[in-house]
Amino acid sequence: MPSGKKAPRSDGRAAMAAALSSWEAAETKMKDAGAQLLARLQEQVDKLTKMAEDSLKEGLLGHYDEFLQMRDKARQTHEDMCKKLGVDPPTKTDKGTRDQRANAAGSHAPVPQPAGGSGGEAASSTGTGNNGANHQTCASPGQGAEGGVAASFSMDSDTWHGAAGLSAEEMLPRYRWRASRHGSGEGGAVLEVCGLADASGTYDELEVDMAEGTVRLVWPHRSGSSTNDDHDYDDGKATRALTLPLGFLTDLSLCRVLRKRRAGRLTIEIPQVQAALAPELGLAAALVAAGAGVVDGFFAAGDADMVRGRLLELWRAGQFEPGEVEGGRKKAVRSDYYLYTEEDDPVLSGFTRRLDRLVLEVSRQVPVLAKYKLMRGRPMAAVYEGAGSRYTPHFDCVGNDNGRVLTCLLYLNPFWSEGDGAKLRIWPEARSLSPEGPNWDFSPMHGRLVAFLCNSRNLHEVLPVAADRPVEPRLAVSCWYYDSDRIPEIRLDEGPADAPSA
Repeated sequence: MPSGKKAPRSDGRAAMAAALSSWEAAETKMKDAGAQLLARLQEQVDKLTKMAEDSLKEGLLGHYDEFLQMRDKARQTHEDMCKKLGVDPPTKTDKGTRDQRANAAGSHAPVPQPAGGSGGEAASSTGTGNNGANHQTCASPGQGAEGGVAASFSMDSDTWHGAAGLSAEEMLPRYRWRASRHGSGEGGAVLEVCGLADASGTYDELEVDMAEGTVRLVWPHRSGSSTNDDHDYDDGKATRALTLPLGFLTDLSLCRVLRKRRAGRLTIEIPQVQAALAPELGLAAALVAAGAGVVDGFFAAGDADMVRGRLLELWRAGQFEPGEVEGGRKKAVRSDYYLYTEEDDPVLSGFTRRLDRLVLEVSRQVPVLAKYKLMRGRPMAAVYEGAGSRYTPHFDCVGNDNGRVLTCLLYLNPFWSEGDGAKLRIWPEARSLSPEGPNWDFSPMHGRLVAFLCNSRNLHEVLPVAADRPVEPRLAVSCWYYDSDRIPEIRLDEGPADAPSA
């Protein structure tokens, strides 16, 4: 090029194009690297979520909490990186952070009130109905998978539920649940009861007692061992009852009771006006204040009936074994039959999953539980059958010898009546096997959950089954939550010798 002449414009344009191309390549490389980083972070979030869910399925509550905290930190890192790269973060598909889930929990569980040593029924938040039926608002968890589990039983079932083991002399009705056809169809249930003519003798003597979250039928006691003229039907011992928790709240003015006298059948239409309140914070408050609490209707309606039916099926099949204690003193100490259930049982696993989520939320509010990495042991079912069957006072754990810190009991007895015996009695101030101080009694009502701190606390017993009347076998499921750090030091698979049941 001759001296003094300028370079062609095409050369400058080429240089600019080359620089732009290089910059675009670098930008693409950075975006690809950013996308790969985001993908790895999202993969970590998904992996930690899966590990948390698997831990919860196995009852490893402490590990579940740890994985959730790690997941939440990884998610926050992912969101921060999305902002830096100008990328919209993905939509969350779970129920938020562990703190949000804990704060979303409702409150509904009574704090037991000592009865001055007289052994009165543990107080509920709205009182106790006749024959020991607690008529407080039902308290099934109702916030979905993360914050509790709402009632999920199947309606329109052809399965009739009835007596478990009484002779033909003691006639008890049968019942089943149907889907509600009431009003706008926004929930509710229809309860059908048959066999009432045989059960009550005189149909008009049947009483229907409805509360916001409970339906209760009461009729005169008839059996081959009694004479009708000798009974005062108001004395509490001469009546039988069917008490069923609903799992939701109803309006008594909207309920309809239809009686078919000739057929001996009763139909009760029960509309739902409000979902049941979640009990997490209320139960936590009871455990903090008194070391024990009760949740009525924790497993309600068809849910409780399904679990009861499954356990009765195993019991009738001879799967239960006689209760045992250390030292071979079985007859003097306990007279129940027990069975450690399988973790993968499709019916029973529904109960353990719901219970795990409740305990998970409760443990965060109870300092004595929050310090542990909790782990649930295998559920144990127990049946008390026959006059005098009992379990004398005992502790579930002494000096952290077996790692247990919390006992949870689900009762499954729709036909339990005051006078049947077999109540749970707790001595909260006792420090030895000799009962002392005030005590609380808990009736083994259908669907009721009782929870209490058990490490060298809350001496308890199962009172004897009544001997003066035919009594349905008393059924319960026990779940213990352990300090998982103690598990390497103790025998994980509980044997018969260390399996107290209430």
